[in-house]
Amino acid sequence: MLDIPSFLARAEALARKSDRSEATVSKWLFGDANTIKRLRAGGSCTVATLLRANDELSRREIGSDVERRGAA
Repeated sequence: MLDIPSFLARAEALARKSDRSEATVSKWLFGDANTIKRLRAGGSCTVATLLRANDELSRREIGSDVERRGAA
């Protein structure tokens, strides 16, 4: 099962790498600017939603790594 604290840490790292706000990353991953904030506060979402967001996070992490290598 997906570990929510690890997921949130990865989302935060993506926000830092991309120089975007947590709300923007939440919008990218969930289509809603407040879901990461809600999860961080102890809220919940469906497993299917979290898995879709995790897939999108992985895709964006890979894209971020590729962009960084291309800029070097």
